[in-house]
Amino acid sequence: MQLLYIIDKPKVNKYQGDPVNRRLTVGSNITFHCNIKSGSPRPTITWYFGWTDTLKQVDPNYDLRYSHPTDETWTITGISTQDKGKYRCIASNIKGQDDLRFEITEVDG
Repeated sequence: MQLLYIIDKPKVNKYQGDPVNRRLTVGSNITFHCNIKSGSPRPTITWYFGWTDTLKQVDPNYDLRYSHPTDETWTITGISTQDKGKYRCIASNIKGQDDLRFEITEVDG
């Protein structure tokens, strides 16, 4: 009996649009969703500040307002004007990667 192992490039579900734009109010919370549509082996998800830079990884230890309730979600609690900007999730495995971009376009006081 021979086992067949299928390797497939990650695909992120982009039903929310790409980029996902949000206008928020100071003090509110936001959860970004990076839903994996497919990929084998199961892709790992990494969150980044900015759309092109992969040096500024989102780290919950960096700011206590950041959390990852699941691998596919990232939450910012207590939004401030400093949170306005661009973010990105990258789903990757040995076959490749896919990403989804997010932007907080305005933070109203």
